[in-house]
Amino acid sequence: MRIQILPLLLAGLTMVACHKQPPAIATNEPVPIEVRGVVAKVEAIPAIIEVPAAVRPARRAAISAQTTGTILKMPILGQTVSAEELLVELSSPDAEARLQLARAQLAEAERAVARERDLVDRRVSPAESLRAATDALNIARAATTAAEALFAHTRILAPFAGIVTAQHKLTGDLATPGTSLLVLESTRDFRAEGALPAANSEAFAAGSEILVQTDPKLNPFPGRIEEIATADPLTFSRFAKVSFSTTAAFSGQFARLLVSAGQSKAILVPRSAVTLFGQMERVFVVSGQRASLRLVRTGREVGDSVEILSGLAPGETIVATPSESLRDGSTIEIRP
Repeated sequence: MRIQILPLLLAGLTMVACHKQPPAIATNEPVPIEVRGVVAKVEAIPAIIEVPAAVRPARRAAISAQTTGTILKMPILGQTVSAEELLVELSSPDAEARLQLARAQLAEAERAVARERDLVDRRVSPAESLRAATDALNIARAATTAAEALFAHTRILAPFAGIVTAQHKLTGDLATPGTSLLVLESTRDFRAEGALPAANSEAFAAGSEILVQTDPKLNPFPGRIEEIATADPLTFSRFAKVSFSTTAAFSGQFARLLVSAGQSKAILVPRSAVTLFGQMERVFVVSGQRASLRLVRTGREVGDSVEILSGLAPGETIVATPSESLRDGSTIEIRP
């Protein structure tokens, strides 16, 4: 009698295999990123009219020669100078000779007066001779003052601190009276000149404050209206000069005068919700359980919020503070 061993062994192996657990299947589902959501709301904000303006220096001096001479010293174009600093020095032999002659004549006149006074005191000369010597002394003093003033024109000092914006002569050139040498402009005190809308400028007068903005990335700062014209019937505007003091401006720069025009409606979101990628502004919109990247265009900042001009609709939920790991299409979980 033969025992069937092989079929029994195969049956046993089959039963063992049926009782094995199936292997676990690995999942690639990412872990959700916790974010805080905020709803884009329409709110009333002050309406502002932006008036284009040009920045001009509040102080500008065209330096000219007052005497004839050769230029020994001259600042270069773009050089900054301090107040009372020597700007231009001239060599003028004629002015120097006149000064020496005037001083010599003054000294002679002073000796003549002293001599005549002694003679009058000793009753040797009449009093009329002392009066004549005194008149000659006064004339010599006036001539000396005039010669000193003429010689002083060979040294021109900076009337204020500023920068050289134009140079019309060079070192070694001959300067004559009335010759334009250079132009000096202040580098701190400026004016923003622009035409305010007549309808929105009724409350403005000389001395009134108005906001000035020289850079969209910087907050506006207060300026003071120095001059304002009456309304022009052709342009319906009022030309104004607004003075301000800042180091964040330069002559010829484009600026804006911000004029209040009541209230307006705007979509506001937290400033932290808007991030930059190069020159592009973007937000992450909550779309179900995903973050959807959206390009936007921002406007003015109002406190901790920023105005959204385009790219976002009222009522949409966005990520309040996107993390660096957040990407378009990332799985997110809104936390309170």
